[in-house]
Amino acid sequence: MHTGLDDAAFLPQRERQIARGHTEQLSRWIHSWQEGVVPAPVKSPDPQPFLAVADRSANLCERLLTVLSPEAAVAAWWWANSEARIRLAHHTLLNRFLWVLAVGASGDSHDPAVLERYFVHAGRWWAAANIADDYRALTEGMSAAVQSAPGREFLSRTSSQVIRYNWVSRMICTEIGRQIEADDHYRAVLPEFTAATIDRSMEIALQYGALPDGSDLQITPWTDSASDFIADNLARRSGEFAKKRFVDMALSPELETRPWIAFADGVAPIALGTIRLGMERALLKAVDDKLLNHRNKGSHRLDKGELYERVSQECLRQSFHHLVGPQPPRPMTIAIPGENTPDIDCALINHGVQIIGEVKAMEVPENTRSVDRAFAQQISKIVDQLRKRLAALEKGTPLVDFAGGVHRGGVDTVALGVVLHNYSGSLSYPEMLQLLPTAVVDKRIAVADLHAWIIILTTMSSFEELRDYLEFRYRLLDLGVISSEECDMAVAFHNLQHGEDVIDYFRSRLLEHPDLEASFYLQGMWISAENAVQQARPTNPGVWKREFYDAAQAVPLL
Repeated sequence: MHTGLDDAAFLPQRERQIARGHTEQLSRWIHSWQEGVVPAPVKSPDPQPFLAVADRSANLCERLLTVLSPEAAVAAWWWANSEARIRLAHHTLLNRFLWVLAVGASGDSHDPAVLERYFVHAGRWWAAANIADDYRALTEGMSAAVQSAPGREFLSRTSSQVIRYNWVSRMICTEIGRQIEADDHYRAVLPEFTAATIDRSMEIALQYGALPDGSDLQITPWTDSASDFIADNLARRSGEFAKKRFVDMALSPELETRPWIAFADGVAPIALGTIRLGMERALLKAVDDKLLNHRNKGSHRLDKGELYERVSQECLRQSFHHLVGPQPPRPMTIAIPGENTPDIDCALINHGVQIIGEVKAMEVPENTRSVDRAFAQQISKIVDQLRKRLAALEKGTPLVDFAGGVHRGGVDTVALGVVLHNYSGSLSYPEMLQLLPTAVVDKRIAVADLHAWIIILTTMSSFEELRDYLEFRYRLLDLGVISSEECDMAVAFHNLQHGEDVIDYFRSRLLEHPDLEASFYLQGMWISAENAVQQARPTNPGVWKREFYDAAQAVPLL
């Protein structure tokens, strides 16, 4: 997440004045509330003028894409030195709109003036659509959290809403290659998915655009050892979506799964932020596609889920530097009465069962308006599985590994749900969690994406500190505090007061206004792009937690 220019800066003058006026009113409301005064609610402006602006800008972007060349997304955008382009970068939107340019353009122009108009109206569409959604009147009697879920997914798809690190993505991606190479069945179907080829792909992305003068914004030729692999598995062809609507491309989840672009002369990491900080989703989707084609052709059943479980087990193991001894071999089981498949996806053993995990590798639905249903179905299943297994461990049922080793757990064992993405922030949104049929707010159970868990677990000096963190996040969510993502809560936990001042602040607000039907928001955090890319993989939890905390910067509420 980035802070900088305000969203209204993209809008035409009239709508910009309306939006800024409303933001100023909200800012005064928040200030009064923080001072202990509950003012009258702020009325939202009419969203229709903003929807009209969004529609006009989307249509204009479609016309501009018929003029612009897909190759303009490689380097011409940089040389244009556009003010709008700089504004998009500050809002972490450039990643999305360069990808749209590369897959959606069908012309031959590299004209800086045309590029400037494209950037202006791409940003205008985004700001107008986002603000119109904020101003939309909510239906009474329906959950506000559910009604706002498509808007959160809109932001999640178009801009950066989470803290991510290149070293984490590289760790996950390399482990995907290693696990494939270590298994004869996977290797037979996925021979090109080697750790070396995957690592080379990520190295290309690190080198692309690294120089301040933009001279290294170049297509990687087909002669490179990784180019064919990238084109076949991680890329869309330039101009491939030229007949699609601009809005459909701007919201397409394919940016996450096909962030590279294949041009006539080679490949380029156009969605650079996605590739550097989250290429694991693209790799897993490519694996899934290959395995789907292979399924039922052999007796050995292969799937993306099993691979992700193995990768998660190893990445979680590597995240705890204080583990003693080797970890037991998979598969592992905790017998549950009435269950035919009592497998536990992953576990960490250290003088007993410290952590059990349920791993799911499900992607986001195509339609942004389906995200709440996917969240409810998938997270409920994960939590239900974890709760049953924790209960079994407490009753004395052991965890049995593949070699027949028996491991005991108990009341100190914690359970982590490991998923592929953060469901647009719903995993840390109390009202969304409370709507699930299975209670999710728990001192010993938490669900987050693997990337976030690796960041957080590497900051923990002991399993006891992890248990303290899970209790902290439970208390925070139990108070109704909304967090944008898991790492925001981890930053709050690692302050000098170990998060107790944060709990005290929100508790005091609740005591002062027990009848106030309002949501509490934890301060959102962001890190610089330089820190996200250049931070070395940590080796000391004590040092890393301070670096992690110090690098995080607060995003103003308004």
